[in-house]
Amino acid sequence: MFKVLSSLSRAAVALPSIRNTINISKMIGFQRQIMLNNINSFSFSQTAAVTNKKGNIIGSQQIPFDRWRIVRGDKVVVISGKDQGKTGTVIRVYRKTNRVLVEGINVKLKRVAGNAQDESKGSIHKKIHSIHVSKVSLIDPETGKATRIRFGYLEDGKKIRISTKSGSIIEKPFDHGWKRENRNKNKVDGMLDTPAEKVLQVTYKGEDFDTIKRDFEKYIQEKERKEKLLVFKD
Repeated sequence: MFKVLSSLSRAAVALPSIRNTINISKMIGFQRQIMLNNINSFSFSQTAAVTNKKGNIIGSQQIPFDRWRIVRGDKVVVISGKDQGKTGTVIRVYRKTNRVLVEGINVKLKRVAGNAQDESKGSIHKKIHSIHVSKVSLIDPETGKATRIRFGYLEDGKKIRISTKSGSIIEKPFDHGWKRENRNKNKVDGMLDTPAEKVLQVTYKGEDFDTIKRDFEKYIQEKERKEKLLVFKD
């Protein structure tokens, strides 16, 4: 029986529990899924302990969620932490680490040192840091409060998010600027970029097999002529 350590640091784990730890992060996809499906007696919060062959903990690693309910552009409310109750827009999602960047949430001050050469003074800037996606929740469009969601489908087959509290549909935000053709609309070619007209230019016209055949026949004739001139002594 293997034990999964959930969100535990090296200092917080006793030595006896290390011996029953399995390194889930090193498994390939289907093996990891089988192992997680067989775990019923342990709470698992998407964080597994990383161990070496001897069973010693060497760190932890986030296991990415298979399905995300929150996407970029969503209006969310913080449900835990120092910013609890605040709302903001999701600027970016980090799927590999299960974190999101929310506008105006988890803002920290960063000191920037001055430069003596140009006599610039130091300053303090505000920087937004990411938070775990479990600390935010979608906002119900009817109640304006945090809500859980479930997935459903419309008659045309479109997948939608439905609030479990009011049953209202929470539409996914969409911006035409996110499309690939719009993102590259006003892009200027750099030094390492090849212009489209040069990419489409035909520079290979195939091989002239008649010329290759004649050259090969000349090579064989010259080779046979030289071989006849060779004299071998017993």
